[in-house]
Amino acid sequence: LRIFSLFEYYGVFHHHFIYSKNQGKIVAYTQLIQLAIKDPSLIAFISTLPANTYVIPIPWRSQHLKQRGFSTAYELAYTCTHIFSHLNMAAHHLKRIRKTQPQVQLNQHERQHAQSLSLYASDLSCQHILLIDDVCTTGSSLLEATRACYSAGAASVHAFTLMSAL
Repeated sequence: LRIFSLFEYYGVFHHHFIYSKNQGKIVAYTQLIQLAIKDPSLIAFISTLPANTYVIPIPWRSQHLKQRGFSTAYELAYTCTHIFSHLNMAAHHLKRIRKTQPQVQLNQHERQHAQSLSLYASDLSCQHILLIDDVCTTGSSLLEATRACYSAGAASVHAFTLMSAL
């Protein structure tokens, strides 16, 4: 799995991001995305992906959606597919099939195992996939999504996150 992240998890951008996400400030979050999407290193990464790459945001737990009113991963995926014409939104291909605890409540070891067999991907035969999530702390969500995509026949899987602690 090749993961591209724009920012380190700790820093100024992190504080603005967490505030906008936790306060349900979709306008502030969207503004952060608009700034990030213009980064030359992101543009270079996206340009290496094949035409008609499926963009799939990591599905959020329903409790997160109720609390915040929006999915940061979905908003980021949506923006990418509108900016980069060779990317196609395919959120419906990845579903959460098992409830998991919020990652923030788990230590690193628990996080690495909590996502196991929690996602299911529908037919992705011979498709190239770009998984999108807002933050990568241990990589467990992205690894589980990658497993599900390859099980559904994906040809390749890459990932993009705004921030990474890895």
